[in-house]
Amino acid sequence: MTGIELLASFIRTGRLHGIGIGSTLGAVDRARQELGRISGAPELTVGDQGGFLEYRAAASGVSVIVVDDEEEERGYRVGHGDVWSVSLWAPVRAR
Repeated sequence: MTGIELLASFIRTGRLHGIGIGSTLGAVDRARQELGRISGAPELTVGDQGGFLEYRAAASGVSVIVVDDEEEERGYRVGHGDVWSVSLWAPVRAR
């Protein structure tokens, strides 16, 4: 799959390799375990974001934000352990 095909799929479905808003923490864990089996996979750091956990891969500029508030119940909106966002970021401004 090319980069454009990946982005088009993400825009169309709202999911990257099965992970998207509302995915469970278990699904994210099953994903980062698969990632660990790939040679050259980026290292993940986990940080507290005040009610959220951020799984960050600095080498690729990807963050997955997961709800970490145990009082948030799953329903119409995401709840505890659900993915809140998947984002691409850059440490410096692109030119």
